[in-house]
Amino acid sequence: MNFNLPDIAVDLLLNVINIVVLFIIVKALVYKPVKKFLDQRNQRIKDETAEAQKLTDAANETLSQKDSILEESREKGEAIAADIYKKAQQKANTIIAKAESDAKAMKEKAQSEIDAQKEDMIKSSKDDIADLSIEIAEKILQREVNKEDNKKIVEEFFKEV
Repeated sequence: MNFNLPDIAVDLLLNVINIVVLFIIVKALVYKPVKKFLDQRNQRIKDETAEAQKLTDAANETLSQKDSILEESREKGEAIAADIYKKAQQKANTIIAKAESDAKAMKEKAQSEIDAQKEDMIKSSKDDIADLSIEIAEKILQREVNKEDNKKIVEEFFKEV
């Protein structure tokens, strides 16, 4: 193999020129559009990331507002429930007091009726005893009797009554 040095130098020079020209063409036709596309893509990603961050911040803010509103509603609900319980307790106490008062009044009325009936019965018993005594005396006075007859008359009288 015989190598000619000037031919190799020319070939080498032509290859270097081809590479430089190819590099310039590739840079002009491919690199700039690809770089522009990548820059636009990076910018779009940054914009979308910023927008997503804004939406996340807004969602977090809305969530915290919802939590505070929920907590406030819970506190109001507890206050309303406590107020209702307090009013119900007062109403129950009022009803119980009225029921106790009514029961006491009924008991007093019943006791007074019992006392009145007791007095009426005592009076009636006294009247009956007086009437019986008179009837016994009348029967005894109708005829003269001895002790056995007197006892017999009293027993008969009480049997009749």
